Amino acid sequence: RATADKASKLESTVEVYRKKLQDLNDFRRQVKSLQETNMMYMHNTVSLEEELKKANAARAQLETYKRQVQELHNKLSEESKRADKLAFEMKRLEEKYEALMKEKE
Repeated sequence: RATADKASKLESTVEVYRKKLQDLNDFRRQVKSLQETNMMYMHNTVSLEEELKKANAARAQLETYKRQVQELHNKLSEESKRADKLAFEMKRLEEKYEALMKEKE
């Protein structure tokens, strides 16, 4: 009877260990799956960081272009003012010339 009780306890202990071993295998599969997911996330993070670097470089270049466009607009405005002044001066001189020509005649 004592041996039977001991055998029964040992069998239940073996059954507990079998369950733990099965759980361990499940946990190993979960760990492997999580490692694969982690690697995928890591690759995504690296690619996103690279894209961010490219975007920052493009943003810096865009800012440079915006500055250049603004400078060119300012130059264009200055040149337009200068051209208007010269046109006005030319018209004034032409009128003066015509007046002198009329006087001469």
